[in-house]
Amino acid sequence: MAVLYLDVSTNQRIRRLFEVYFNSTVPVRWNAKLLVLVDDGAMNHPWVLSVLTTYFNHLGIAFWCMTGERYGTTMKYSVSAAFGNTLWIAIGCAIGLGQIVLYLAKTSTKLGRWIRQAFWRPPLNSFFHITTEVLVFILIESYLAQVTSYLLVHRFHRDPITLEEFFATDIPIRYTDQQRTVFYALDANLSDRFLERAVPETTCEEFSEGCAHLDTVERATFFINNRVPFDLISGQKSSFILPEMLKSIRAQYLFARGATPFRDYFDLHLHWLRAFGFMDYTRRPYDYSLEAHWKRYVITNDLIQTKHMVPFWIFVGIGWSISVAVFLGERWPPWTAIRCHPMFNSASVAQTDSPTGNGDSIGLLGKRRVAPKSAREGQKITLLPSQNGYAISAGT
Repeated sequence: MAVLYLDVSTNQRIRRLFEVYFNSTVPVRWNAKLLVLVDDGAMNHPWVLSVLTTYFNHLGIAFWCMTGERYGTTMKYSVSAAFGNTLWIAIGCAIGLGQIVLYLAKTSTKLGRWIRQAFWRPPLNSFFHITTEVLVFILIESYLAQVTSYLLVHRFHRDPITLEEFFATDIPIRYTDQQRTVFYALDANLSDRFLERAVPETTCEEFSEGCAHLDTVERATFFINNRVPFDLISGQKSSFILPEMLKSIRAQYLFARGATPFRDYFDLHLHWLRAFGFMDYTRRPYDYSLEAHWKRYVITNDLIQTKHMVPFWIFVGIGWSISVAVFLGERWPPWTAIRCHPMFNSASVAQTDSPTGNGDSIGLLGKRRVAPKSAREGQKITLLPSQNGYAISAGT
């Protein structure tokens, strides 16, 4: 008989690693009588039972893992990388063609008159205006989306997954005196590579930046989730857990073939421990201690502060600045024309003589109106209201 203990209730990621390991490394069923001890919380997941009833070859109690620091890269980003060369050429040609058409439309040539008659009259002018606005909006949104995607994907290095990728980072590994035996328990090649970059614990503090750390998955997960702060720029934890484990410690209780009474007695006592809730009783103080640390860390250190909202304040400031600028531009534009008082709109006839002696007359709104040649010969000038303004009428 073999007694198997699987600590699969600590973290969802660990459960997935167990399942992947079972399904990938053990192709056949292990024929043996097993007494499997699994925490009650893990039994709520159906796949845990399916794994335990199918594969029993891997006997894991603790998994040693490596934790490292995430490094970001400040890349010199080219603004032209969002779109391809073909699209940029098409945008440039469209802008150039539009400027040429606008220039020709302002001329008095036959082509300019044809452009004004063809494109600047309704409903074609509205159609071209709306089409241009829609295309510009789509291009701007696509450009911003591409730039955002590029920065999110390429701004930071991908975390190492295998030990080979981890060793390529050349990061020192912090170890304690108690963990020295773990190095010697590894393979010779792997142990030598670890000892080459191993540094004592006095060099850097535990879970500090600049060093990798050797620890169990449960403890590393707890410390990273509760004690390692979030990076203000990337929004990620500055440390990560290497998915590839260094060592899996196998443990089992083996009984001789003639020790059937002792095996049954041992099995009975283990069932009693489970039935009377001894496992829950021993696990409850540990859960309380974790809960106390969790509350302390969450309430004191993980609250949202002003420094965490720098991007939010930047966008709010930009939005308010644009709103104020638009309001001021609409309220006091330098090109605003002087509006005529409503009392002048009811004027029917205004008659003036030339104050300058040369036949010129001053109309309303302060605009100088030049009388025709007949008015310069001593004729009387009369300003008559019309649909578009005031018309000049000359009479003897």
